[in-house]
Amino acid sequence: MTTNRNVMLTRHDQTLYVHLNTDPQGNGVKLPPMVNMPKSAVLLNDGRKVETVVNLTPSNYGTQWPVLRLRNLPANEMANTVMVVKLEFEKSFT
Repeated sequence: MTTNRNVMLTRHDQTLYVHLNTDPQGNGVKLPPMVNMPKSAVLLNDGRKVETVVNLTPSNYGTQWPVLRLRNLPANEMANTVMVVKLEFEKSFT
């Protein structure tokens, strides 16, 4: 479901779980080719909300395709920890 090799995805109905297997570079993660905005995003490690956005990034300007991004993750606080983000969507995945 994503081409980002640094994450693993699991799902149940309309909920997608993003497992960050490696520490993210910076405090954000792109999930191409996903473009649907979730209705909620929560870091299961501590329950805090995760900022999400669908937009173009500099590396996507060539294709002109927006991408779902998770932003402002606590990468420094949770270094060497597998962060898991729960994304809830309006519709289930097919």
